[in-house]
Amino acid sequence: MPSVKRLHQAFISIPAQEIIDIGQATLISAANANLLVIDPTFTIEKENFDRTNINRPSVSPLQPLAGITTGSASFGVELSTTSGTNEPGWSAVMQSCGMRVDTMGSMTIASMSPAAGYEAIGAGEALTQATTGATAVLVHTVRDGTTGDTHMFYRLIDTGTGVSATDVWTSDDSGGTITPAVMTADVGYCWTPASFGTQWLSTCTVAVEALSVGQIVTQTATGGIGVCVEDFAIGAGTLKIRRLNGGFNSSAMTFGTAGTIATTGAWTQHECVGANFGLVEDSRLKRGPGWRGSWAFSAELGGAGRLDFTMKGLVSGTEDAGAIAGVTYTAEVPPVLLNQRFVAGQDTEDLEAAASPRLQSVAFDHGTEVDMPRDASEPTGVYDGAFIVGRSSTGSLNLTVEPESVYGWLERMKNGEPISILQELVSPNNANKVIRIEAPGALLVSESAGDQNGFATTDFSLQLGSRGVTGTDIVDAELILSYTHTVLPS
Repeated sequence: MPSVKRLHQAFISIPAQEIIDIGQATLISAANANLLVIDPTFTIEKENFDRTNINRPSVSPLQPLAGITTGSASFGVELSTTSGTNEPGWSAVMQSCGMRVDTMGSMTIASMSPAAGYEAIGAGEALTQATTGATAVLVHTVRDGTTGDTHMFYRLIDTGTGVSATDVWTSDDSGGTITPAVMTADVGYCWTPASFGTQWLSTCTVAVEALSVGQIVTQTATGGIGVCVEDFAIGAGTLKIRRLNGGFNSSAMTFGTAGTIATTGAWTQHECVGANFGLVEDSRLKRGPGWRGSWAFSAELGGAGRLDFTMKGLVSGTEDAGAIAGVTYTAEVPPVLLNQRFVAGQDTEDLEAAASPRLQSVAFDHGTEVDMPRDASEPTGVYDGAFIVGRSSTGSLNLTVEPESVYGWLERMKNGEPISILQELVSPNNANKVIRIEAPGALLVSESAGDQNGFATTDFSLQLGSRGVTGTDIVDAELILSYTHTVLPS
């Protein structure tokens, strides 16, 4: 009988290194199959060469020539929470779609002082505690006001002498300050943009000369080539590189004039990982290594939040493999866009002024572009997995037209001022479990008239960018997703 589409099963695994093919036996496991996918596809694509420019006494086409072979996939998932304090099943896909995942902490806000003339400290701004030397990145925008934001969320960069629950945080970007009162170091996870994948060697020893950011690291035994992304003094520690070509093992490496690296630990991927992906279609498996892609979020009034993924990578082939039993899928019902917090406004507006209009739908597209390096000497025409080559993030809002209501931020957005947009989705299973998605630098591209059951609406198309509160450029903050799985500090 033909394949029944609802019997398809997707698998994703993050190997120790981005280009490793872990094989069918390892990929097809319950631990890698906890995605409840919507409309999954896996396409093996052939870039055939058409011989159409040859003149001859016939209009019949000549035999085309088989060219480059790559794979592409697409699927959606409900934006569900998960049991306990685990990462949601969709986290592995987010990491392979231009994002990094970090443990997220939270502090209650005793007081805050944004930069002069502003009422907010923005998502993605770098924070420092003067006394402890601790550094962090603010995950979501916080706004002042009579009833301003009560909590700040952060991802820690460096503990310094030990993060203090009461020491003032100062923004290195806008100069604003936040004085916390109570701290919880782990309340959930945050996914923030990353521009390239990194590989870490947990334990190694650098000798002869220090290793600096930007220096090339080579491994003769494997042909692996990478570039250092964090300074490494002579001695033992963790090596962090961006892989350029080939793979790495436990063999020694060299750099600079005479620098050497002796390895004793294990390699792991960090940030924007390359994944092994596979799709079982009833009884046939298509799979491959080195997959990366992009993601998009959407939610409509009364509907569940949703993530959609598009990916590309290498193809290992098509094999016999049936769907497996014993998979633990999330039993939690996804939150819907009803009675949810939505905040939008300029950085000069406090929380009261950043009022919420009547929202019909909201959507964001991370817009990561991926492609694969090519080589004519390879049988498939490609010699490595997919890499990020660009990103253009967009968004859209559909709002009810209310002639009697005037929102200052909405009028200024129409006049070309950027706004920040935050949508929260509280789980119906547990009020402490909250998904937040924010675009801190949304700029209007166009607006058009819409209709919702006879009521006038406006569709706003947006372009997203990384932006500090005072208009300064920051990096890797154009679209941020977070998930809190526990009660916040109080």
